[in-house]
Amino acid sequence: IAKLFDTNGDGKADLTGCNPGWGCEGAINHQLAAYELTNTVTHNQGNYAAMMADTISRYKEGKPVFYYTWTPYWVSNELKPGKDVVWLQVPFSALPG
Repeated sequence: IAKLFDTNGDGKADLTGCNPGWGCEGAINHQLAAYELTNTVTHNQGNYAAMMADTISRYKEGKPVFYYTWTPYWVSNELKPGKDVVWLQVPFSALPG
């Protein structure tokens, strides 16, 4: 699965994450550690709106995308869960705090 979402060729899945310092940064990093995914997933951070614009463009080109989002938020209007994308299910709850 990591190979499917590896956009830069390093062998790890590239997860479009969120801005450094946002609350979701801690949640993503905590969950990657809790699910033992730090060796297979890279949490890409930066300007979320710009990264999501790139993610949506890649989706429209038919490329696989792997990203973090929340609802309600505009991203789910562009990439509709259950139609365009699939929400990943987790084996157990791993929220920080």
